[in-house]
Amino acid sequence: MTPLDIANRYFELSNASDFAGIARLLCDTTTYRSGDGKFFLGAHDIMAMQRAYHGSFNQLLWTVTEVAEVDPGIVRLEFDFSGENDAGERIVYSGVEHVVAKNGVIVHIDVVRHA
Repeated sequence: MTPLDIANRYFELSNASDFAGIARLLCDTTTYRSGDGKFFLGAHDIMAMQRAYHGSFNQLLWTVTEVAEVDPGIVRLEFDFSGENDAGERIVYSGVEHVVAKNGVIVHIDVVRHA
């Protein structure tokens, strides 16, 4: 898969909350910087964070509004997020996510959230 394919697949799997599928795209040295500035290292820690985040919503959806491979292996995705949390509140935000892929796996994800 190309880096663009990997990044698009990552969003598809995220929308399906397919944790096994997401984990297959990561490796032990993958790093992740979340929209609130927290860092996670390795597939195990990243997946624990993903499960907790997804678990705090009754429903969630990321919609990619723009996507481009801005440099070899670096994919920039603009997205809109909407979800309903456990309290029934609607959560909406937009952001930019960079997915860096090499040798068929994601090596880094960087998320910047906008209000």
